Amino acid sequence: MKTGQSPWQHLSTAARRRWPTPGPAGEPPPGFYTRVLSRLSAAPTVSLELWWQMSVRALPVATLIVLLCWFILPVNEWEPDLTEVVMEEALTW
Repeated sequence: MKTGQSPWQHLSTAARRRWPTPGPAGEPPPGFYTRVLSRLSAAPTVSLELWWQMSVRALPVATLIVLLCWFILPVNEWEPDLTEVVMEEALTW
């Protein structure tokens, strides 16, 4: 069905139309909760999979760091600090 308007007139008329008034302040637009819930149910659990992959990849590096510290740090020259001495005294008192 032709209205007799050119495309330019049709666009200018659409631009002049008034937008619907917004709802009360602090209230989300209509359909907002539906969109959020649909995205939550459709979203895969990427964060859990990513956390698992990163932790598995970091495990050999952490093991290497622990072993290096174990063999490099001198065990015989280690002196207990004040908190350990106080805790020993408190537990044996």
